[in-house]
Parts: sequence; C-alpha cells; structure tokens
Amino acid sequence: MMTVVVMCMAAGNVLGGALGDWLFTRTRRGRLLICLVGVLVGIIALLITIRVPPERPWLFAGMLCVVGLFIPLLRSKCDCHRPRYYPAGGAQYRAGNPVIY
Repeated sequence: MMTVVVMCMAAGNVLGGALGDWLFTRTRRGRLLICLVGVLVGIIALLITIRVPPERPWLFAGMLCVVGLFIPLLRSKCDCHRPRYYPAGGAQYRAGNPVIY
C-alpha cells in the first residue's frame, strides 16, 4: 500500500511543478496559488483520512493516495527566489568584511 502512496507523492511533485510553472506564466503568484490549493485540499483530505474507520482499509488507502498527491504541491514555490552566487567559495564581502553564510 505504501508503494502506491509514494508513487502518488512522486506524481504530486511533478504535477505541482508543472501546474506551478504553467500558472506562473500567467501571473507572478502562480506558484503561490498552487501551494495554497495544495495546503487546503491536503488538510481537508488528511482530516477525512484520519476519520476513516479501520473496517475500510481500501478507502483509507485511496484517501492516503489523495493526500500523497496534494501535499507535494507545497514544493512548487521552492523555485521562486533567485539563486545566490557568492565569490570565493561562499564568502560575501560587505564593506571589506567577509560574511560567510
């Protein structure tokens, strides 16, 4: 059962990235909107999954797959920042003083 859930999570990563990039071309907040949808649907699906009775394992597995599909949508906003480039192997110089991150 967990193999299917992991596969749904992998599909959620790809889906979140594709939807985030598609919506980002239309609005600058596109990735953020996809994250918002992922949070809302993921929370609702998780609450439903927790309340599934133990006598219905297939419903639990299906709901777990839905949760696994929508929770990775939160990662679609990870590419919103510009990468930082530091000279000299990580040292950044401000007013002559090196600042190492």
